[in-house]
Amino acid sequence: MGIDSLFDSIHWQEQLHLDKPLVHVVDREADSAKDLRRLGSVHWLTRTKKGSTFRHEGQFKTAEIISRTISPDLKGVISLRGKEGYLFVGETTVELHRKSEKLASAAPTCRFVMSLVTDDEGKELARWYLLSNVLDVDATEIATWYCHRWNIESWFKLLKSDGHQLEKWQQTTAESILKRLITASVATTLIFKLYSDSSDEANEFKGFLVKLSGRLTKRTKPVTQPSLLAGLWVFLQMCEVLDTYTMDEINAMRQIASSFFAQSV
Repeated sequence: MGIDSLFDSIHWQEQLHLDKPLVHVVDREADSAKDLRRLGSVHWLTRTKKGSTFRHEGQFKTAEIISRTISPDLKGVISLRGKEGYLFVGETTVELHRKSEKLASAAPTCRFVMSLVTDDEGKELARWYLLSNVLDVDATEIATWYCHRWNIESWFKLLKSDGHQLEKWQQTTAESILKRLITASVATTLIFKLYSDSSDEANEFKGFLVKLSGRLTKRTKPVTQPSLLAGLWVFLQMCEVLDTYTMDEINAMRQIASSFFAQSV
């Protein structure tokens, strides 16, 4: 979605006059001080890059440098892509004025929320530099909103490109699309649960599914969610075959296949 389409969508939603306040949570496509200033009084939350600059305490600084002035506090435990992590949050105030801009008169201020998620050993799982003009909620709430968005995006990515190939579905009615979405969502939820399970039994099953998937994985990351999803699909087909045919019938099919392919199957 281009920035103009994004803004058109935001303004359309604002005109709905819903009975709940709207906060538009968007990713880095909205990481532009000039564009954020265009939104005016519309409430927004976005993620910025670590190299983006803002005016902070009278000087232009990158988001990464600004974050070093913040001492985040532990706020609780959150779920991130099926794994539990510890959420640390800290904040300050910045001006929406980039160093590359020659002039930005009366640049508005906004909240700069630094969010850090670690595992129980202190390993960093995620780090977000967040900007928002929402003033009446705690910084932890803002960080939690973005965490929800991150989890939804991870789920959508699996639906769209890495697993279910949603954009290639051929259902033509809303009802049929909804039914397939529910089925795909259940499968995705099961994969997330399996992926986060570190028991010996789960690790053995994950290795089995990856082998069935036929996917190539990195040595540093031998198990991925897309490979588990692909392997699960093959495994379910195998189970259906075993429920339909006896072993004698399957071996007979192997013999027939060997006669066609001129080699043992």
